[in-house]
Amino acid sequence: MNATLEITLLNGTRENGRVRFRPGEIIRGQVTITPHANIPCEHVYLRLLWRTQGRGDRYQHKIAEEDIFQGTLKKGVPLVREFTLALPQEPWSYAGTLLHIVWGIEVQVDVRQARDIRTSVSFLMRPDGARASTFLEATK
Repeated sequence: MNATLEITLLNGTRENGRVRFRPGEIIRGQVTITPHANIPCEHVYLRLLWRTQGRGDRYQHKIAEEDIFQGTLKKGVPLVREFTLALPQEPWSYAGTLLHIVWGIEVQVDVRQARDIRTSVSFLMRPDGARASTFLEATK
């Protein structure tokens, strides 16, 4: 990989080693990209999404997307961008026998004529008082 990508969630509630947000809550975070070489990129995208895992067809739904940079990422010069993203009311994170619903934030560096660079971080999205055991496995 030609760069180190980090996504840091700055708020949320820590719960059993995971970060949890409530439906409708605002996620605050920071993306840091440190290139190991000059990287000419078309775009750097930040996305809020959820996806299914498990048996059957896989599905991914993009809730929000921001183009946070265009141009050349310079070797050794970190690109730092703060972000805020609003969560919808549903679907909640879920870990069932056959299906999981996993929420996440993804960063994609769209590199010209080369393989894109990506990273993501997952989190739980459920309201207060919902049965926690149903959600604990969803982000593993």
